[in-house]
Amino acid sequence: GSMSGGTFTGTNLHNEAALNLTGADGNIGGLIGYDSGRADFVSSYNTGNIEATSSSATLNVGGFIGRIKQPSTAENSYNKGNLTANSSAALNIGGLIGWSSYDPTYDSNPGITMTDFYNEGIVTATAGAEGTAGGIVGFMSGGTFSGTNVRNEADLHLTGAVEGVGGLIGYEKGITEFYSSYNKGNIDVTSTVNLYGGKFLQ
Repeated sequence: GSMSGGTFTGTNLHNEAALNLTGADGNIGGLIGYDSGRADFVSSYNTGNIEATSSSATLNVGGFIGRIKQPSTAENSYNKGNLTANSSAALNIGGLIGWSSYDPTYDSNPGITMTDFYNEGIVTATAGAEGTAGGIVGFMSGGTFSGTNVRNEADLHLTGAVEGVGGLIGYEKGITEFYSSYNKGNIDVTSTVNLYGGKFLQ
């Protein structure tokens, strides 16, 4: 589902159900599809596999949230659900968030703060245009990402017009700060466009 404005706080929030969507349009997450407000997660997890296919629309797929516009936090939480997406259009996919879109009107320093978060969900995606993929976040279009004890343990398998890929963040336009964080997942990419990437971040 989606949320409009306000603050969502999820403590001990769990999803174990699989999602399989054909002809999907927009934002898909194990816990929240789209949130235009703030989201805070504590001791929460997703273990449900997510599969999404779209022939025309941009897909934003995340183990927790497909797309979020405001600051968010995750503490002592994890994703173990495998993420599989295929879009003829643009695609952003990540173990936690597919697309974190910058909105400076909400906060003086909008961004993501994560402590003790890990991803073990394998990411497999094919993008028709402008694809980004990360073990934690696919695309951050601004703001600050601050991660402590954040890790990705899963492999990423990507094909198509993949522009940004990373073990933690696929493509990031703001400020990134990592402490005691790492990626152990292998990255396998066959891209039809110029690719920017690395095993740690963009």
